[in-house]
Amino acid sequence: MYSTTEIGYLQLQRLTEAVDLYYRTLPYDPTEEDFNAWIASLDPSLQARFSLLGIGVCRQMQAFRHFYAELHSLECKTLLSDFMASHLSAEDYTAWLTLGN
Repeated sequence: MYSTTEIGYLQLQRLTEAVDLYYRTLPYDPTEEDFNAWIASLDPSLQARFSLLGIGVCRQMQAFRHFYAELHSLECKTLLSDFMASHLSAEDYTAWLTLGN
């Protein structure tokens, strides 16, 4: 199994960009209620920081997009694993799988 130190920065960046692209394909129109639910789900040490940033900034964050997708049971036409397989090289996809996905 790879660790994030073994896969290298550039590969980790490619994985992160592919996941981000996947979540950008989902329908996304968060409300203030969605934002407040996300804030409440965070570790208390993070709640104040992200609350201060507000929904306008946080709506661009992958963590908020992921929370929103799960909260609203959204599914892309393609499952994340299929999306990653089609958007990554075989080596990157294997690394992504071994990171616990």
